[in-house]
Amino acid sequence: MLSTDPEEMEARRTIERSTAIKAPSLAAALAHTKKVQQVLAKPGMVERFFPKPEEAPLIDAIRNTYANLWTIEEDDNNEYTQIIQAVKKNPHKFVLKQIEYAQYENENLNSIYFEQQILERMANFTPMERSAYILMEKLQPTIVKNHIVKYMNVPPSIFEEVTPELGIFDTLLGNIVDGKVLHNVQLGHQLKTKLASENEGGIANGKSVYDSAYLVD
Repeated sequence: MLSTDPEEMEARRTIERSTAIKAPSLAAALAHTKKVQQVLAKPGMVERFFPKPEEAPLIDAIRNTYANLWTIEEDDNNEYTQIIQAVKKNPHKFVLKQIEYAQYENENLNSIYFEQQILERMANFTPMERSAYILMEKLQPTIVKNHIVKYMNVPPSIFEEVTPELGIFDTLLGNIVDGKVLHNVQLGHQLKTKLASENEGGIANGKSVYDSAYLVD
């Protein structure tokens, strides 16, 4: 739970100072925010946590799971200029996302923009608004053919191009003080599928459906 409400955050601090098992801890919740992910994707950041030379393969393995992320706060460096030029040239390769704390303060605003929406939104940014967004490389998942059956009177999509998304459920129990891991096990998975033509998925908004894996050798 993250919030801009002082009372809610004071309650969260009380929980963090207690001996209760947090699910998740504040540190874990922050690690899942877009802004922290963007900072961790910067050169040299992962290396801070794995400084030993023999840990280099682990660093490479971690970085291979990252999408590229950029801040758009700073406009006085070459990297910012280059990435803005890249967005203008190929907007379909990027996603503009509002970071979490800004979503709490502006619940009525869109939190994610695609393609030409990115250029339109960035053209109207105030300096303060720019700090509330990050730019992310748009992932290009494998497109497959499948059937989608939806609820009520929505006609099914027969043999359409779709993109699946696999989520892995895991349980991690440890001591945040000394870093000791007591229990770490994978407990299941969830597969969601949407039409390849849709930019954004979601079960609640009807864009995605639950799916099951078809395993082959």
